[in-house]
Amino acid sequence: MKDAEIRHGSTGWGISTQIPWVVTFVYPEATPFLSAFVRDCNAQVGSDFGVLIINDGHPDIQRFVGELHMPHAVIPAEPLSPQGIRFWALRLLRDDGSDILIFQDSDDGMSPNRVQEVVEALREENLVVNDLDLTDTDGSVFKKNIWESRFRESPRFGAGAVKEFNFLGFGNTAIRRELLKWLPPEPEESLIAVDWYIFSGLMLGTGTEGLFLSACTTRYRQHASNAAGLMGRTADKKALQVRRAHQKALYQAGLSAESSIGGLRQKASESGFHPFWWEETQHDERDTAGIEDGPQF
Repeated sequence: MKDAEIRHGSTGWGISTQIPWVVTFVYPEATPFLSAFVRDCNAQVGSDFGVLIINDGHPDIQRFVGELHMPHAVIPAEPLSPQGIRFWALRLLRDDGSDILIFQDSDDGMSPNRVQEVVEALREENLVVNDLDLTDTDGSVFKKNIWESRFRESPRFGAGAVKEFNFLGFGNTAIRRELLKWLPPEPEESLIAVDWYIFSGLMLGTGTEGLFLSACTTRYRQHASNAAGLMGRTADKKALQVRRAHQKALYQAGLSAESSIGGLRQKASESGFHPFWWEETQHDERDTAGIEDGPQF
C-alpha cells in the first residue's frame, strides 16, 4: 500500500486525520528491531490505522517501511537532540495530526490487539496507557503483564500517581490530539526521562485522568541500549538524578507534581510488585553526593 498523502503547508507537514496513527521514532540503532516492528504493525487486528515514522537519521528506512500493509508516512526529523526531536514532532502533531495518537517505540513490539483496544478506550478517554510484557533481545516474552496487579484496585489514575516514578512511556501511551494544546515547554536541560515529563505535564496542565489497560501490551525489549530497563534495580544515583531533573523541569515550567486526583500506588519494594520506571531506589547521603538539589514537592 502506498504512503499516506503528505503535504507541506503553513502548519507543517499534514497527515490524514481520518484514521488513528501509530507514531514511532526511528534511528540507526533500532535497525535490528525494525523488521519485527513492521511485522507487529501488520499483525494488528480490528482497526484501520496508519503509521507515522519520524526518521532520526536512519539511512535506509524505506527498505523496512515498504513492507507495511497500511498507509504510512516518513517524515525526516529536524537536526535536534532526541528530546528536541520529540518536542518538534509533538508540536507538528498538535498543529496538524491525527485525532488519535498511539505512541510505539520502534525497538519494541506490541500485542496484536493493541491498536484495537487503545482506539476503543480513547472513545471515552483522553489518555490511556497499556501494560508491558518483558521480552529478551530476540523478542521472546519471559514475563507477561508486569504491572497488571498494581492496578487491580482501580485502572484509573491521576497525575499524582506518577509523581515519584513513571509508567507513561513513548512505547505504551496513547492520547487524543487535543491534549497537545497543553504541551509543556521544552526544558532547557535535556532529560533522560522526557516521556515522563511530557505525559505528566499534559496531565497536570489539563487535570485529566488516565486509564490503564491490561487487555493489550507493549512488548518491552530488554537490551543494552534501553535508557530505563526493568530488569533488576536502576542504579541509585542515576535514578535519583533522573527524578530530581524531572521535578526541577516541572517546577520551572510552572507545573506542580502535586495532584488531588489519583494517589501513589503501594511501592513495589513494599509489596513484591514489579517496579515502575525510576521507582526502585534506596539511598543515603553517599548516594546523593554531587547531585544538585531540585525543588521539593
